[in-house]
Amino acid sequence: FWKSLPVPLHLYDKYPQLDNVRDLAEADSLPDETFSSIVYDLPFIVSDKNTDNIIKNRFTYFTSVEEAYDVNIEMLNRAYRLLKRKGLLIVKTMDCYKANAQLWISDFVVNEAFKRGLVMKDKFILLSKLRLFAPTHKQNVARKYHSYFFVFQKP
Repeated sequence: FWKSLPVPLHLYDKYPQLDNVRDLAEADSLPDETFSSIVYDLPFIVSDKNTDNIIKNRFTYFTSVEEAYDVNIEMLNRAYRLLKRKGLLIVKTMDCYKANAQLWISDFVVNEAFKRGLVMKDKFILLSKLRLFAPTHKQNVARKYHSYFFVFQKP
């Protein structure tokens, strides 16, 4: 998805891996209403550090359910502060499964965005072309092969 878009002028990450990406902590020193648009794309799995997992070995992950929810709240608060009025926030998220429980991260993000007064302007569903899973893992619920792109606007 990201390959077909122009590179943004300002890139931040909690764990920068490229020279043009700055530490996310730097964004906290920016003045309010700095950006007219913000995109955030957080990890989409929760896993123990000691668990071997194909997806976990390829992507960054949350180490607890609490961390997944806390980081989404942190990012929504940061984005709301940094967005100009009428600015757009795009959130890429995905529901997941951990410890025999469904984690409806997408619903959580929408509810938290509404609490902050953000207005949902659109929702996109992106189907995954990959079907990564552990063949020895017992499937208890439907596998999620899609992610959401929510488009919110700051009033």
